[in-house]
Amino acid sequence: MEAVERSSVALKDNMNRDDLIKKMNEASSVVLREKGYISFADVLIQMDKLSKEDYEAWRFRQVPCLERVIKVNLLRINVMRQTLDLLIILAYI
Repeated sequence: MEAVERSSVALKDNMNRDDLIKKMNEASSVVLREKGYISFADVLIQMDKLSKEDYEAWRFRQVPCLERVIKVNLLRINVMRQTLDLLIILAYI
């Protein structure tokens, strides 16, 4: 029974990762079209995971750590960053 529960959790996590990859691909495409380059902060803003106001507050040192104002946990931020790196690498292949 426990193995089945773990399997369904893993499947749900994989679906979440697939959704995340799709959303990041869409957001990075929009950012690239609009700006001509991609930055992680711009992709987060496009995905509504970071507000422009919070980003500007961080830029002007009113917020000491950008991770504090991103609307996802640190593990997800890391996964998102790795996903964006992979999307950029695949775009150049």
